[in-house]
Amino acid sequence: MDACAELAGFNFDQVARLHRSGRRIRLTGPFRCEEGSYAHVSATFTEAVGGRIAEGKTREKCTGEDQTFVIDAVVQRAGSGDGARSSKLQPGKGRVCGVISIGTGSTTYDAQQWCGDVLVVEHDVELEQD
Repeated sequence: MDACAELAGFNFDQVARLHRSGRRIRLTGPFRCEEGSYAHVSATFTEAVGGRIAEGKTREKCTGEDQTFVIDAVVQRAGSGDGARSSKLQPGKGRVCGVISIGTGSTTYDAQQWCGDVLVVEHDVELEQD
């Protein structure tokens, strides 16, 4: 299997959900990798206003089929903008950057970095289906 071809177009979903505490954000996105491998995904989210940063990671066992990763990123520090003294994230726009590495055991056979814009919504907001 050509792991690079499987990672092409890897991205975060465009909407992220804010936990009711305001200290965590749920980031999700699609991936596919060879059955028996593991995907290690890490993410750093930065608020567009306020500059607060949240980080998280996950390890997913690959099935060989289309899958969705889930990362619950936790606020690490406040930014420098208005309201930065609060350690709580706010609904609104932000940017998320991620790294995925695919491998088995201690061997990594593919990796990719990417960034994208996301819209953060409160946890109880219903989203319209496309």
